[in-house]
Amino acid sequence: SPGVITVGTRSAGKLFALSHASPNARLTAIRLFQRTGKDLGVRMRWSGISSCFNFATPNAVVVPPLPATKAYAPPTPAEIAAGTRFNDYVPVPPATSVVPRQEPGIRRARALPYRPLVRAVTSHSDQSLTLTFGNQGPVGLAYHVRQAGGSAGPWTYTIAPHHTASDIWALGAQGASSVFDLSVYGPNGFYRRYQGSVAHDAANLVIDTEHERRGEALRVTFTNRGASEARVIVTDVYTGRATVETIPARGAFSREWDLAENHRWYDLIVQVAGDSTFRQQLAGHVENGEDSYTDPAMGNPD
Repeated sequence: SPGVITVGTRSAGKLFALSHASPNARLTAIRLFQRTGKDLGVRMRWSGISSCFNFATPNAVVVPPLPATKAYAPPTPAEIAAGTRFNDYVPVPPATSVVPRQEPGIRRARALPYRPLVRAVTSHSDQSLTLTFGNQGPVGLAYHVRQAGGSAGPWTYTIAPHHTASDIWALGAQGASSVFDLSVYGPNGFYRRYQGSVAHDAANLVIDTEHERRGEALRVTFTNRGASEARVIVTDVYTGRATVETIPARGAFSREWDLAENHRWYDLIVQVAGDSTFRQQLAGHVENGEDSYTDPAMGNPD
């Protein structure tokens, strides 16, 4: 599928697709990286491409047999010389065109080196939103930011290993509204959506995430920077279960979500009672150095 490299029966969240990769295909992927690696930003964004290959213990997992391809073999020189005819294949387009849907199911996935981290902080006094893009992993990564509505953006940020970078959206300077709606896309399904307002009476919540390097849980800390208490509702999209917590003004609350059941994938929606503008979504995959599986939510009707 687009955005995923598939090698045999394993996948890695990358920038293009390789199915049933042969040794020649592997060399092609590596040479592609070498050719595009002249630019530092490109080199950092592609530096984890080899993570879909297990060079350390390549025979540790037995790969199931792949489908036979003998029927698709090209004609031999003798068949061509003899003028052998083969049945033509004439594709018949469907009567009604529909958008293809992702096939359901999961596949094994190689461990990836990415450890993205994004933090959003609003300033009601300055009428601004600051996004800080972090990289806690050993390879470079890229973020892509889009704004709902308007003509501004998109924006791209390439972050070196163990570095951060910040950018400020001056909402008041844009003239129209104090409401914001920004989406951040990162590697391996990393996604953040920040919706809210910098109006004086709007919710002012900062959300931080962290996880242990070898764990299967995600710890989320909610800090209420507002002058009044906030009733926070966190919905786990995978399970449908909601957590409700009232956080006092200038207070904080932390909770861990066990992700073992969904192969370390998470998708949380955060809302604040009484403020219809506030909605944040945190989704992605916790990497702990161990192989995993693709997102079980892929292919769901929703």
